[in-house]
Parts: sequence; C-alpha cells; structure tokens
Amino acid sequence: NEFLGQLMTLHHELSPIDYGTAYFTRHLLKKTHFALGAFVTIENEEFLIGYVLSEIASKKKFKGNVPNVLHQKNCWDSFKNFVMKTTEDKFAHLSNIGVINEFRGRKIGKELINQMIKVLQEKDVIAIYSNIIEHNCSGIKFYEKIGLHVQKTGMEVIL
Repeated sequence: NEFLGQLMTLHHELSPIDYGTAYFTRHLLKKTHFALGAFVTIENEEFLIGYVLSEIASKKKFKGNVPNVLHQKNCWDSFKNFVMKTTEDKFAHLSNIGVINEFRGRKIGKELINQMIKVLQEKDVIAIYSNIIEHNCSGIKFYEKIGLHVQKTGMEVIL
C-alpha cells in the first residue's frame, strides 16, 4: 500500500520513536483503528504531508478507567495525559499526529483533528485522550489550542 509507505516514511522523519510496520498496518486495516492523511498534489502525484492515527476502545478493554500510562517498549519516562470532554464507555486514543515542518502553521493538524472527530462521532465515541512526551512543547501547545486539557502528568520506568 502506497499510503502505508508514505505514512511510515513521514513518521520516521518527524519522530525518533520506531513503532514498526505492524503498528501502522493496524491503523489501516483494523475496524477499531484508523488513519487519516492530508495530501498535496504536485505534478499529478500525491504526497502525504500530515496524518492522524486513532484507536477506538471501551472502558472494559482497560478494566474500568482510561489509562494514564500506555505500557510500551521504548516508552518515554515522563508524559502529559490529555483528555477532551468526559470519559464514558466508548473513547478514542489519539495515537499519533504529524505534519511536515514546511506545512505547519497552515491549520492542517487542526483540520486532521476535526476530520478525526467527525469520524469518531459517527462511531458514537464521545471522549478522546492522548499521551504526549512532556518536553514536546509544540505538541502540548497544539493540543491545548484544539481544546484538549492536561489531566495528569506522570512518570514511569520500564524494567
């Protein structure tokens, strides 16, 4: 899939974290995961310039509460947890978002989030949460601009 290749390439350009092919494939193939892309067309060829990835889950999956920490290999040691609206039975995890540096400041990220929200509302999702590395100041500023609020700051160590 050409989108998968462009998605992985763009993510690797924007992030030091390597999630592997399976992570991105899940977002393209599983019904509970999805990916949205923003493209530009140059000389009849489309190029991915931004993306948002999300996963839909219920409280039952996490035994009652929205997780404050996602336990993953190569996880960061401090993060901020953001939540939009209130947490009910069906919520979404904003897994990843990225926009090429040259296209930042043009409201592409905001439009990707707006499109994601439309998809989630059609699936009866009423809450969105996300984790972010604490020193990602531009990401935190972006999340706050689109209406997410810091709920908890935490730390962990992977043993």
